[in-house]
Amino acid sequence: MNDDVLKPFRDQIDVLDEEIVRLLGHRVQIVRKVAISKHENGLSVVRPKRMEVVLDKAEELAKSNDIKPSVVRHIYATLIDYAHELEQEIIDEKI
Repeated sequence: MNDDVLKPFRDQIDVLDEEIVRLLGHRVQIVRKVAISKHENGLSVVRPKRMEVVLDKAEELAKSNDIKPSVVRHIYATLIDYAHELEQEIIDEKI
Protein backbone atom coordinates (compact mmCIF):
# COMPACT_ATOMS: atom_id res chain seq x y z
CA MET A 1 0.00 0.00 0.00
CA ASN A 2 1.23 3.43 -0.88
CA ASP A 3 1.40 5.70 2.19
CA ASP A 4 0.64 8.68 -0.05
CA VAL A 5 -3.05 7.82 0.16
CA LEU A 6 -2.85 8.63 3.88
CA LYS A 7 -1.30 12.08 3.43
CA PRO A 8 -4.59 14.02 3.34
CA PHE A 9 -5.67 12.36 6.59
CA ARG A 10 -2.32 12.91 8.22
CA ASP A 11 -2.40 16.56 7.19
CA GLN A 12 -5.82 16.92 8.80
CA ILE A 13 -4.60 15.23 11.97
CA ASP A 14 -1.55 17.53 12.06
CA VAL A 15 -3.80 20.60 11.91
CA LEU A 16 -6.02 19.20 14.66
CA ASP A 17 -2.99 18.35 16.82
CA GLU A 18 -1.80 21.96 16.55
CA GLU A 19 -5.22 23.16 17.67
CA ILE A 20 -5.39 20.66 20.53
CA VAL A 21 -1.98 21.73 21.86
CA ARG A 22 -2.90 25.41 21.49
CA LEU A 23 -6.05 24.78 23.52
CA LEU A 24 -4.08 22.82 26.12
CA GLY A 25 -1.75 25.80 26.42
CA HIS A 26 -4.74 28.04 27.01
CA ARG A 27 -6.01 25.61 29.66
CA VAL A 28 -2.62 25.71 31.40
CA GLN A 29 -2.69 29.51 31.51
CA ILE A 30 -6.03 29.32 33.31
CA VAL A 31 -4.66 26.67 35.68
CA ARG A 32 -1.89 29.12 36.60
CA LYS A 33 -4.53 31.70 37.56
CA VAL A 34 -6.43 29.07 39.53
CA ALA A 35 -3.25 28.25 41.48
CA ILE A 36 -2.78 31.88 42.48
CA SER A 37 -6.44 32.17 43.50
CA LYS A 38 -6.23 28.97 45.55
CA HIS A 39 -3.10 30.27 47.27
CA GLU A 40 -4.62 33.68 48.00
CA ASN A 41 -7.79 32.12 49.38
CA GLY A 42 -6.17 29.31 51.37
CA LEU A 43 -7.73 26.56 49.30
CA SER A 44 -6.16 23.15 48.83
CA VAL A 45 -4.79 22.21 45.44
CA VAL A 46 -6.75 18.99 45.19
CA ARG A 47 -10.53 19.42 45.08
CA PRO A 48 -11.94 15.87 44.83
CA LYS A 49 -15.54 16.89 44.12
CA ARG A 50 -14.43 19.19 41.29
CA MET A 51 -12.22 16.41 39.88
CA GLU A 52 -15.19 14.06 39.67
CA VAL A 53 -17.34 16.73 38.01
CA VAL A 54 -14.66 17.33 35.35
CA LEU A 55 -14.07 13.61 34.76
CA ASP A 56 -17.78 12.83 34.53
CA LYS A 57 -18.34 15.74 32.14
CA ALA A 58 -15.44 14.57 29.97
CA GLU A 59 -16.97 11.09 29.80
CA GLU A 60 -20.33 12.51 28.74
CA LEU A 61 -18.65 14.64 26.07
CA ALA A 62 -16.84 11.53 24.85
CA LYS A 63 -20.10 9.63 24.53
CA SER A 64 -21.71 12.42 22.55
CA ASN A 65 -18.69 12.53 20.23
CA ASP A 66 -18.45 8.78 19.63
CA ILE A 67 -15.25 8.34 21.63
CA LYS A 68 -14.64 5.60 24.18
CA PRO A 69 -15.42 7.32 27.54
CA SER A 70 -12.70 5.47 29.47
CA VAL A 71 -10.05 6.82 27.09
CA VAL A 72 -11.21 10.41 27.53
CA ARG A 73 -11.46 9.93 31.30
CA HIS A 74 -7.85 8.71 31.32
CA ILE A 75 -6.69 11.71 29.27
CA TYR A 76 -8.50 14.11 31.59
CA ALA A 77 -7.18 12.36 34.70
CA THR A 78 -3.69 12.97 33.29
CA LEU A 79 -4.53 16.63 32.62
CA ILE A 80 -5.84 17.04 36.15
CA ASP A 81 -2.73 15.41 37.63
CA TYR A 82 -0.56 17.80 35.63
CA ALA A 83 -2.70 20.76 36.73
CA HIS A 84 -2.28 19.76 40.37
CA GLU A 85 1.48 19.44 39.98
CA LEU A 86 1.69 22.83 38.28
CA GLU A 87 -0.55 24.49 40.87
CA GLN A 88 1.57 23.09 43.70
CA GLU A 89 4.77 24.32 42.04
CA ILE A 90 3.28 27.82 41.67
CA ILE A 91 2.06 27.85 45.27
CA ASP A 92 5.45 26.61 46.53
CA GLU A 93 7.14 29.48 44.68
CA LYS A 94 4.84 31.96 46.45
CA ILE A 95 5.63 30.63 49.94
